[in-house]
Amino acid sequence: MEMASRVEMDEDSDNSKGSMWVLDQKLDQPMDEEAGRLRNMYRERNPPHYCFCGLHSKVLEWFMVTWELGNLGTSPLYVFYNTFPGKIEDPEVVVGALSMIIYSLTLIPLLKYVFVVCKANDNGQGELILVNEGVVVVVAVVILVGLFSLQHYGTDRVSWLFAPIVLLWFLVIGGIGIFNIWKYDSSVLKAFSPVYIYRYFKKGGKDGWTSLGGIMLSITGTEALFADLAHFPVSAVQLAFTVPVIPCLLLAYSGQAAYLMNNRDHVIDAFYRSIPDRIYWPVFVIATAAAIVASQATISATFSTIKQALALGCFPRVKAVHTSKKFLGQIYVPDINWILMVLCITVTAGFKNQSQIGNA
Repeated sequence: MEMASRVEMDEDSDNSKGSMWVLDQKLDQPMDEEAGRLRNMYRERNPPHYCFCGLHSKVLEWFMVTWELGNLGTSPLYVFYNTFPGKIEDPEVVVGALSMIIYSLTLIPLLKYVFVVCKANDNGQGELILVNEGVVVVVAVVILVGLFSLQHYGTDRVSWLFAPIVLLWFLVIGGIGIFNIWKYDSSVLKAFSPVYIYRYFKKGGKDGWTSLGGIMLSITGTEALFADLAHFPVSAVQLAFTVPVIPCLLLAYSGQAAYLMNNRDHVIDAFYRSIPDRIYWPVFVIATAAAIVASQATISATFSTIKQALALGCFPRVKAVHTSKKFLGQIYVPDINWILMVLCITVTAGFKNQSQIGNA
């Protein structure tokens, strides 16, 4: 009787885990051994030491998940430029655009995705079935090749490498934002009132509506945030987005808006012009590194999405290598990795500058 009750409990436990979990098990079992055979992969007997208990574990999870948010973090580099391709005639439109950015970030990534959509996951598995020319383009292509060549090391190694860069980037842009608000025009903080969104569209007319393409660039990477849930706990994503991501982003955009209030003809490169002279080159290096890392969230999200499509039978069978025996969702799909690399290089070489990519 005791044995029968245990069997029934096990069956009930399996049923409660959901159909996606069962499909994952069927799909993943033949591939578990590949984690140990992948060339140059770290040995499992010496895994990353972040599986601690209590507060220490939460802090490390928060630290490592920051790279996943790098795509959102680099948006301040180009949002205002794509929103206002020409010279700004009226400073009030800057406040209106800032207000839209503030509420776009608050309502879509923060409230919708981080605190609502992220909870609607399948046992922790997120699912989404959805510069310059010349030498700079060549350098960008070389960087892309290097980035995609690192993917076979797995999320553990990559996150330890990239997380410090992204965290430093958020702190830097937040600090610069505070400095610019103090130095140029603190009145931009009135953009936290949604009234200025109404005024923006009323005064801007057709141009106000066409500028929405640039505004929407402020929330690029939000979908990747959900698709990457297989790599990190939901609580870590929520904590990292709440502190430091959203405060630093709001400060960064507010600081740029304050700078543009007094320098309306500098909209093309507002971010770099707003950097204090003494720290320009260090910030430039950090910005370049952060822009490179920002692609990582999309790459990892692509792997997760392909895995979900495979489990549902919606995608041709491809090799999916499990890079960790501790986390089922951490995978590497070689074929997709190289196809994605070719597509990214094609886009970089074909469009050549951020304005054309933003319009597309």
